[in-house]
Amino acid sequence: MDGAESFPRGQHDPATGLATEATLTEQLADALLARQHSGHQVALLHVDCTALGAVDGWAGCRDRDRVRAGLVGRLRRSVRASDPVGRLADDEFAVVCTDLHHAREAELVAARLQTALAVPLEVGDESMRVPVSVGVDVAGPWSRPEAMVDDARAISRHRRRTG
Repeated sequence: MDGAESFPRGQHDPATGLATEATLTEQLADALLARQHSGHQVALLHVDCTALGAVDGWAGCRDRDRVRAGLVGRLRRSVRASDPVGRLADDEFAVVCTDLHHAREAELVAARLQTALAVPLEVGDESMRVPVSVGVDVAGPWSRPEAMVDDARAISRHRRRTG
């Protein structure tokens, strides 16, 4: 996992209040099962904020927590309340987009996230922009939750490297 640590199998990450990877994976599994009856699409968006690690050198851990909290707030406000949001690792987040009518809707949500998270955050007297990349994996007929997490993570990391 590139040195990032996953959180214990509890329901919520204590630092952010978001679902843990285990909880989000269960929610994704439930969404995949439900789509069989609804006919709607399901997608997983992986949000890579690993550049947030640079904040440590810039300002310190306390400010890094403030920046992370600002990013989490924007993340939550940028998606539907019904779409689960989770923290997969230190600076990695994910959103389960449910009830999509078309796969293209997931890319629109990703673009909205990218735009919202690109706005500089104010920390003390400083303004900081944290680069993020968003990977999208739309469920296929035989998709498994763990594979979707891995695929979306790989896509966001590829986007981060290639700009």
